[in-house]
Amino acid sequence: TVGGGLYSDFLGRGRRRFFNPYLDVRLGVAYLDGAAFAFGAGAGVELFKHDYLLVDTNVRVLGLAGDSFDTAVVAGASLVFAF
Repeated sequence: TVGGGLYSDFLGRGRRRFFNPYLDVRLGVAYLDGAAFAFGAGAGVELFKHDYLLVDTNVRVLGLAGDSFDTAVVAGASLVFAF
């Protein structure tokens, strides 16, 4: 999938060190039993952001449209180190 996210102008434009909320969307292609169109939207919060470290948590709703229609809710967290 390919996607992008947006920060709120009213909540610091993603420049704060703590608690940066964002919204994102994703589109793409998936293959399980056959090819399907994948799409989704999500919301997340960067809990801590520094030049060398990012701690993030998010929730996404994803859909697959092919021979059948399937949906999923995916929760995630990440710890990113720069090197």
